[in-house]
Amino acid sequence: DFVTSAFMGNDGDGRDSDPSDPGDGVSADACGSGVPETDEPSSWHGTHVAGIVGAQAFNGLGGSGVAPDVGILPVRVLGRCGGYTSDIVDAMYWAAGFDVSGVPANAHPADVISMSLSAVTAASCSQAYSDAISQARAAGTLVVVAAGNLSGNASNYPPGNCPSAFTVAATTRTGSRAYYSNYGSVVDIAAPGGSMNFASDPNGILSTVNTGVQAPEADDYGYMQGTSMATPHVAGVAALLYAAVDNLGVNLDVDTLEAALRNSARAFPGSCVGCGAGIVNASAALALVDGSFVPVAAAD
Repeated sequence: DFVTSAFMGNDGDGRDSDPSDPGDGVSADACGSGVPETDEPSSWHGTHVAGIVGAQAFNGLGGSGVAPDVGILPVRVLGRCGGYTSDIVDAMYWAAGFDVSGVPANAHPADVISMSLSAVTAASCSQAYSDAISQARAAGTLVVVAAGNLSGNASNYPPGNCPSAFTVAATTRTGSRAYYSNYGSVVDIAAPGGSMNFASDPNGILSTVNTGVQAPEADDYGYMQGTSMATPHVAGVAALLYAAVDNLGVNLDVDTLEAALRNSARAFPGSCVGCGAGIVNASAALALVDGSFVPVAAAD
């Protein structure tokens, strides 16, 4: 748990070793005058995203995640009323295996960092974000980032606009750009993000949630939409590729991984201008990884 604010963390303290989500529900005006305008229940956003990446298969419950045997390293950076860039940056360094002051060393550095978050006001990529993402990438960690949900140019919204981020737009079930998805030249690839008209609309993405309004209560499933949902689809496919090359005893560097994801992407069956190379395609990406694995040339 990298959330330094006890209020935002909603767990009675600052940073600690327990990444469990106590809920991020807020009452009206809790985040400032008029923010939010009405009481809001806990989102269970992280639970939903994690389920898309790695919900277990063949357990008689719900559905499988993209990479159901993946190891997930939960790192909490957002809570009630959002979070701080400084917490997000420290968490990225730690997840990639770097030392962070005051935090025990990470014994299991991540191969992929999945970041379902984006700024809601236009800004350039800060030096702090840029350094963290580039250093994580240099250490061998792919940083997959949501393009954002403002139907605008993704080049205006960090951290998806940072040079070393692998940025993901969202598509509908028909393969078009979701109405809310950011787009543009900084987007690398797209993935299913849903396009809902009402709560529990099956045009959304179904994944793991919790029934609790404030604190956690019981496991459940629910629909959500967003580039937050598209991002873990891509992170899950990246995890599958890492697992495949591990089984072959082959090293996979980040350049080659990114190129494999782009070069295997499915052409858009609908309209998705500015959505990157195509829709992430797990089977086609894995087809690039076989007994005679040849690294794919890095894209320009």
